[in-house]
Amino acid sequence: MREPGGIEVSHADLRAGGDGLLRVGEDMALEVEVFATELAGRLDPWGDDELGSMCGPIYAMIRREAIDAYVTLAGGIRDAGITVETMSGNHGRAELAGAEAAANAVPGRMV
Repeated sequence: MREPGGIEVSHADLRAGGDGLLRVGEDMALEVEVFATELAGRLDPWGDDELGSMCGPIYAMIRREAIDAYVTLAGGIRDAGITVETMSGNHGRAELAGAEAAANAVPGRMV
């Protein structure tokens, strides 16, 4: 049931949204892994001179933190997709239970 100006929730829309979020999280995790591997295969951009020895470790630390943040973000998006898919199943079961309860409330009549 939808209130005027309210939000209409559908099992199919929730399922599609959950699937979409799950795919985005998985795709992002894969892209981060590829990106991290590519960065690891490159030479140190700061070199090994005096400036490089000062900036290089800071750059490496920031790079690791950034990669970790993207991995965490991808996992969070994937987890949100799983949660929305669970909500979709719960919503579908609740709609079915509500329809059955309404039908049982008035025996012999279709609701």
